Amino acid sequence: EARRYGELKILAQAREISELRMQWKFPLHTIGNKKVSSYIADFVYCEKYGSMVVEDVKGMRTPLYRLKRKWLEAEYGITVKET
Repeated sequence: EARRYGELKILAQAREISELRMQWKFPLHTIGNKKVSSYIADFVYCEKYGSMVVEDVKGMRTPLYRLKRKWLEAEYGITVKET
């Protein structure tokens, strides 16, 4: 994760990405809009042409991570980039 942060900082300095944020929290809700949990992304940033990227550095994909990733993707329409 630290290595990837260094790479992203270089991309931000080169203005290839912008708005780099670490440990960004997305609340996860039920159908009735009650907050149940959160998905914490390692990095969130905007690519040069404005697309938002949610990125996680993963060594092991636990069942809980897989569940929360699918929940995030369904609720927010976001695809998580795994590195």
